[in-house]
Amino acid sequence: MMDPRIPKNEGFFDSIDLIVPKACCLNPPEGKSVAAGTHHPGTEVGEAVAKALERVVPERSCPQVYKMGMPTVIFGTNPRDGKMFIDHSVDTFAAYCGAVKGQDGWGGMNVSFGNLIRATAEINESIFPIRQLWRDYETDTGGAGEYRGNCGSLYRKQVLAPATIYTYVVGKRYPMPGIAGGKPGSPNRLLARAGGAHAFEVGDKAGYIEHAAGERYEYHYGGGGGWGDPLERPPAKVLDDVLDEYVSVEGARRRPRGDGAPAGRDARGPGRPHERLSRCRRKTKSGGSHVRERPEEPVDPGRDDRRPSGVSLPAPAQPPPLGPRDRRDR
Repeated sequence: MMDPRIPKNEGFFDSIDLIVPKACCLNPPEGKSVAAGTHHPGTEVGEAVAKALERVVPERSCPQVYKMGMPTVIFGTNPRDGKMFIDHSVDTFAAYCGAVKGQDGWGGMNVSFGNLIRATAEINESIFPIRQLWRDYETDTGGAGEYRGNCGSLYRKQVLAPATIYTYVVGKRYPMPGIAGGKPGSPNRLLARAGGAHAFEVGDKAGYIEHAAGERYEYHYGGGGGWGDPLERPPAKVLDDVLDEYVSVEGARRRPRGDGAPAGRDARGPGRPHERLSRCRRKTKSGGSHVRERPEEPVDPGRDDRRPSGVSLPAPAQPPPLGPRDRRDR
């Protein structure tokens, strides 16, 4: 987030003071162990710094790229050799890729995290008694903004032998945030024993969940946060998002709201679309920016709102011009 012209050397880091309260997970008491510090909560520190500085340097602010407490570790007995197997589920997937000024979120998780190499489906299936059934972007999971956060992914993994799955899910209550008015991405969700009569969503506590052979789990990895006011996104880009299936038609029609009301609805009654709003900014006497919202001009009730944003329909046919006799009769 610093000016790239400043060398990142010892003198640079000496100018930064860290104030960390004692007896917390970032500065634990002596003799207390802490694990997964670089994953969680270590990455939360980077997110806090980005959010704190977004009002100062929003063009350089981007939250963390990792919102995951622990992969869904799977262990059991491999029927191929009768030995214990441990699949750490360090697989390639897409998630948490936030937007920055000038660039939508894109791609997936880094293939290489230092000395940690994420495995492909083919490698894992050749080693462990598992089958990867689905791994793809999930529509409507990226945060809205002038620049859209990238989608999260739906990930389904089936166990081919009885196995136990360790569940530790973060990012459920606090998903990837947006920056400079952008909206957050979707939260993480983990469904155990998915597709069967005993399926359930994992809560806030980690645990060990036994799965029978043939059962699977579904991990909905969260999307990245958006950057900037969603109303500033050009309609042509919204149309591209719909055509690329990053956003659904319904998702594109809804205007993101920050007041807690359901998207696409307002408080005046169920099922009634909220008013289309535009933003009007005016400078206050103090020099700050005041934001107020007002309805746009009335919408033609005959207009077809079922089309994606940016799509134009042919103009309605006009009646033929009146001839001299028609004018005289009128």
